[in-house]
Amino acid sequence: THGWFSYEVAVKPYGEQTICLTVGSLGDILKLKVTVDGIEHIFDEEICGKKKIVIPFAEKEGKENVRIRIDRTAKETPYIYLITVK
Repeated sequence: THGWFSYEVAVKPYGEQTICLTVGSLGDILKLKVTVDGIEHIFDEEICGKKKIVIPFAEKEGKENVRIRIDRTAKETPYIYLITVK
């Protein structure tokens, strides 16, 4: 019942930025784990329709790309509509 996928996204080296995900769920509960460059963020909340998740991220090592991994953590399948870096 668990699964995951990952993306590599471009970021500004040594910069403050925001990872934005537009998400949804097969059910009325959103349960997922978003890992940005090794830092985990757990989401477990009610949802109706689409929701925007905003994760602040500071790139401190001079990387131009970071990995975003999204893990399904419950039976409700999370939908990922959009991932942006601002």
